[in-house]
Amino acid sequence: MKKIYDIIVIGAGPAGLSAALVASRLNRNILVFDDKRFRNEKAKLLNALLSRDGIKPSELRELGRQELSKYENTHYIHATVYDIISEDGIFTVRYQTIDEDKKIKSKSIILATGLVDNLPKI
Repeated sequence: MKKIYDIIVIGAGPAGLSAALVASRLNRNILVFDDKRFRNEKAKLLNALLSRDGIKPSELRELGRQELSKYENTHYIHATVYDIISEDGIFTVRYQTIDEDKKIKSKSIILATGLVDNLPKI
């Protein structure tokens, strides 16, 4: 845990990837956490999205990752974040991979985890 990122983005959906793109263009060292769970994973298409009306959600995420791949300062981890601790202006993010718990540090955090639909019983 030696490296301290400028920004850690938690969430790799459209909002998280957009935030990472802006920060990457500002030449910040970015780490994006992607737990591969998406609110819209069951949706067939996204609608009313400028220039991408009718695109599949997975295709939009892939296009976002392709755009970010141009920036050497942006990195990904496929893991689940379960804790964030702030101490002396630095955040420690604790996360779980398939086989172990790890932690990494950052100067800033962007939470782009999306929403959870809690639909009423009918």
